[in-house]
Amino acid sequence: MLTQKDVLKGIGRLGPSSEDVVVTECMSLNVPTVSPETPIYDVSQFMDTTRLKWLPVLRDQQLVGLVTQSDVTRALTSLVRTTEVSAIMSQEVATVDAAMTVSQASDLMIEKDISCVIAQHKNTIAGILTEKDVLGKVVATNMDPNAILVADVMSPSVVSVPPFCSLFSAYGIMERERLHRLVVMEGKQLCGIITQTDILRAMKTSLFKAGTDMIAG
Repeated sequence: MLTQKDVLKGIGRLGPSSEDVVVTECMSLNVPTVSPETPIYDVSQFMDTTRLKWLPVLRDQQLVGLVTQSDVTRALTSLVRTTEVSAIMSQEVATVDAAMTVSQASDLMIEKDISCVIAQHKNTIAGILTEKDVLGKVVATNMDPNAILVADVMSPSVVSVPPFCSLFSAYGIMERERLHRLVVMEGKQLCGIITQTDILRAMKTSLFKAGTDMIAG
């Protein structure tokens, strides 16, 4: 399987020669799989443990589909309908200067094992740089990541929600805008960031608690 993370890991060394790299040089081998009958809760636990966001679905050694983190999150959203974003958001947000090179920003994402960084200019949020931006705007166009600045390829439109926004509403925005994360802001103050992974973990916790309560009752 070839993921955004696989390509991102090699971006610093690829440079302008990325057009010569083939899939087999970057793809992950021995990819875990699930069956169509695997319970959603088990899939969510496995994704959380392995930090995978996609799993091939096999039946009798035949590929019949792909289950994603978005699919699992969508199925379990109702469990955290009233929980607020502030309860589970990540408060330690990785930021970079918009004048930093894409290669430097990519190295930071790999080092911290994150999929995006917030770009700032003069202590003001200027945009967001994601793995998708790097791959679609730099690697796919054969640009040199060591010569391109974050400001040149970042997404300038940052979609944000307030800390009191419910997870149910936050996930609805992610679905509508086709996003995997939202910046959490109170006025102009950066409070944190919330991802589909954060919401999925909260759902798993709620599901586990609900099952425990049923057994205890």
